[in-house]
Amino acid sequence: MNKKICLINLPSPYLKISKWSLPNSLIYLQAFLNEKKIQADILDLADEYEADFLRKIPLNYEYYGITVYTPQHYIFINTCEYIKKNSDAIVFGGGRHLTYEGMRLMKQSKADFIIKGEGEEIVYEIVSGKKPDKINGIYFRKGKQIIENRDRSLIQNLDILPIPKIDGFNLDEYPGNKGIRGISNYKIGVIFSRGCYGKCAFCISPDFWKGCIRFHRYEWIKKYIEYLVEIGIHQIMINDDNFLIHPDFDQITNLLKVHGIKYQCMTNANDVTEEKAIILSESGCYKISLGIESGSDKLLKKMNKISSNAMNKHAIKILKGQGIFVEGFLMIGFPNETWLDIIKTGIFIKKNECDIYNISTFVPYPGCDVWKNPRKYTKKKPRLDYSKYLHLGKELEIESCFFRKTTMRWRREYLSKMLDEKDVIKKKLILQ
Repeated sequence: MNKKICLINLPSPYLKISKWSLPNSLIYLQAFLNEKKIQADILDLADEYEADFLRKIPLNYEYYGITVYTPQHYIFINTCEYIKKNSDAIVFGGGRHLTYEGMRLMKQSKADFIIKGEGEEIVYEIVSGKKPDKINGIYFRKGKQIIENRDRSLIQNLDILPIPKIDGFNLDEYPGNKGIRGISNYKIGVIFSRGCYGKCAFCISPDFWKGCIRFHRYEWIKKYIEYLVEIGIHQIMINDDNFLIHPDFDQITNLLKVHGIKYQCMTNANDVTEEKAIILSESGCYKISLGIESGSDKLLKKMNKISSNAMNKHAIKILKGQGIFVEGFLMIGFPNETWLDIIKTGIFIKKNECDIYNISTFVPYPGCDVWKNPRKYTKKKPRLDYSKYLHLGKELEIESCFFRKTTMRWRREYLSKMLDEKDVIKKKLILQ
């Protein structure tokens, strides 16, 4: 099939370092399309200035696929208009934001299609020329109408997906892919599973993956690791929502140990055991991230968190006992959070030995339960200007969606009341 598609990673002007890491979602999609004999090229515009980036888009492709994060939706609109004005190409977008705001963005943009959910098979069917009304999982235009087809079933066997290749990328352009000195020049983000069993109210994952967890099996992962070692990669970031529940956990960790791979991963506190912590430490795990979110059990229940403060404390103690660097994710600005909740989180920080705490701002992104069912959590109507309200961005003086005080002011009060200067240095708090 002699078809050409340009996969575009849009500018990220809201990030402090715009071109931080490889566009992994597009790399996975590229591998799938290339295996189907479709020429798929990635155009990474992450660090381009918004006023200039459109001129960097070549206009000789038949198809353009654009991945969109929530703060980029207005950039997506401009990009679609530019491509449609200057070519006869088919333009479509995908990603978590468009999955839930597809109808709105179809009305606001000139996109021909918008993809809902998992994209590999849908993109292939679009580029193959399949009739739009026969493609599940898309919005499309029929005359002046916008039609929403029914949702598409998830890919049940992830091992049909080819191993993503990064040979064509200059990793020196991506600071987030810089490795540990003496171990590996570069580190690569990998995905061994899709989905999470949690139902956290602030997270899109439960709905996006339809409450289902699917795993790449050991044989697929073995081929992937062997490929990375072959090209000189000896450090990885396992970006699964929860690596410790993988059914092939023992085999995978042994594989990483055999190849001398150093790695970091994420997990839920309630899945941390002494046995697994020992395996992690001995197999090369140097860092684990835990979604602690708050030191208030009352707030954790409102968030639908499975873990409790007791579980979080226990997990930190076990992991630190094995010499693993522990990162704790915290959140400020969840609906109806009180100053007492903030105080309890400060106490948690002082009494527990996380090496680093990462404090983000809650935003009800499309797809999370607070976005879908706001009345369950608050009577306040959130202000959803996503260009101003970001959980992660280069501008620190931003307001919460629910509170009048700026999140930065909350944080400054939080730190000044809860932590002395010595503690701040010791904990290395990241304000994002």
